[in-house]
This record gives sequence, C-alpha cells and structure tokens, in this order.
Amino acid sequence: MFNGQMMSGFRVIEHAYIHGLGRWNFDVFGPFCRLYYNPLPGVVFSGKNNPRLELSPNSFYLIPQGKRVRCWNEKPPLTQFYLHFFIFERLPILNQEIIEIPADEELLNWVEKYDDIRNESAAFVTRDLLAMHILSGVLLRLPQEYLYPTQHISPTIAKVCTIISKNPERKINNKELAQLAGYPLSSFIRAFTKEVGETPQVFCRTKRIEMACELMSTTDSSLDEIATQSGFADRFHMSQVFSRVLGCSPARFRQQLGGGLPKRKHIIRNQK
Repeated sequence: MFNGQMMSGFRVIEHAYIHGLGRWNFDVFGPFCRLYYNPLPGVVFSGKNNPRLELSPNSFYLIPQGKRVRCWNEKPPLTQFYLHFFIFERLPILNQEIIEIPADEELLNWVEKYDDIRNESAAFVTRDLLAMHILSGVLLRLPQEYLYPTQHISPTIAKVCTIISKNPERKINNKELAQLAGYPLSSFIRAFTKEVGETPQVFCRTKRIEMACELMSTTDSSLDEIATQSGFADRFHMSQVFSRVLGCSPARFRQQLGGGLPKRKHIIRNQK
C-alpha cells in the first residue's frame, strides 16, 4: 500500500470497485470530491439543481467537495466503481454540483483493468496507479475552463496556506500567521480572506476537517485519537464542528465512507 500519492493540487484518498451490494441509500456530503461509474442502470442522484438524475452506464459522474446529493439504487444489486479525492486548488469545478463526463472506450478500458484485479491482494500498487490514471483521464475530459484557477494567490499567502495544510493539527492564531507572512495583523486577515475566499481560522478549520475525514477513511483509529491528531480539543469538539459544518456526526460520516458502501482497503494513504 502506498503511503500517499498526490497529483498537482489533487490527492486520491480511497477507491474501490464493488459488486453485488443490495440496498444503497444515503446522503453524499463531505470535504472531498467523489467520482462514480456504474456499469448497470438503476442508480439515481438527486441534488439541488438536479431533482432526479439516473446515472447512465455511458458516463462518469463527479460530485465536487462540499456538495450535498442524495443517492439510491432502484434496481439492486449495485455494481459501482468509486473514487474519493481532494482538490486543493480553487478551481471553477468546485462551483458545480453534479458533473457528467462521457465514458469513452479508453476510460472504460482502464476501469475494466482495475476491475480485473480488484480482489488480488498483491495488486494494490497497480490498483492505486490505475485509480490515479482514471481520475486524470476524467479530469482531462472536463471543459478546460473548469481547471483554470479563478483567483490568483500571492506567494506569501500561498506559503501560509501550505504551512496550515501540512500541519492542520497545529493550533496557530492569526497573529502568528501574520508574522509568518510578514504582514500587519489586519492587513494579513484582509489579504488572506480576499485571496483564499475564507478567513485564516476558517481555512484552518477546513484543513482539520479534511484531515479528520482522511484519517477516518484511511485508518482504524478511534474518534478520540482522530480528534487529537486533527487538532480538535477532543471528540466532543470535533463532533460539534462536524455537525455544524457537514451536517452529520463524525460517527455517521465514517459509516458513509465508501459512498455508503462497505469500507474497503483500496486506499491511497496520506503522506505527511
């Protein structure tokens, strides 16, 4: 198992191909993006701007992070390839809700290769590489305007974002961040908020949530341990933040990992 794989601005955290699941009915919502491919009809999504969207076997479907979508299967059993990943750049893709990408012969060939080795315990490296290849192929088939950043972040603010992202568990206040940037406090908060789109402390909270979600997905650590490792005061504090931001408890979120599917070991672990 790899201990972390990143493309520029992206990180794959979990992927699997599931066969024969019966009932599938849950809410998609979380800080990472979800990519789905269903070779059989009968799976339905319902989002804010898509009251009812039946997934076609001829398409991949991408749900950007932070979007709430209802999912269910009307014709069990369920067969599905899924992939979870983070986007770290501020891209127009994140402003979309459900994105449909045609499944051409090349993409389907890579998914078939993945499916062929899904149960081979020694093939985890190949599965990880295939997962990244599938994701790259899907993203490259998006309209290019989805992939060009809408905002320019200065090197100084980008440096602060990197420090926060690499150490989300570290408790650091705005005064310390301003010193790292070499800005007066008020100027730093104003510049950071304008360039990043949220205040420094909200950005810190976002990164703690991302880290907690990733640890839930990639480890068997207890919620108490995850809360500490992610920079929350304790499990209760983490639960408060999750309920306020994600609309569900950490325990409920963990149950829904894998897109509502049984948890698998086909995971690309984060490297710190």
